Amino acid sequence: MDNFRGVLGLLSMAILVIVFMLMCWSSWRNHRAQTDPQANFHGSIVIELSWVAAPFIIVWALVWPTVRSLWFN
Repeated sequence: MDNFRGVLGLLSMAILVIVFMLMCWSSWRNHRAQTDPQANFHGSIVIELSWVAAPFIIVWALVWPTVRSLWFN
């Protein structure tokens, strides 16, 4: 059972990292693409990074107590 919890925790963290990296890449790509001035992006890197960081923080806040209770208890 402990091995299953470890694999599940690592899988969750891998998904979190992959999604975070994809969101950063997408945000950076769309921020630098100045082909359409009417795009939905307003050109503020702070807002774009906030949209990337907010889900990361939310998922981390949900995963950390679970991992701590499963692995350290």
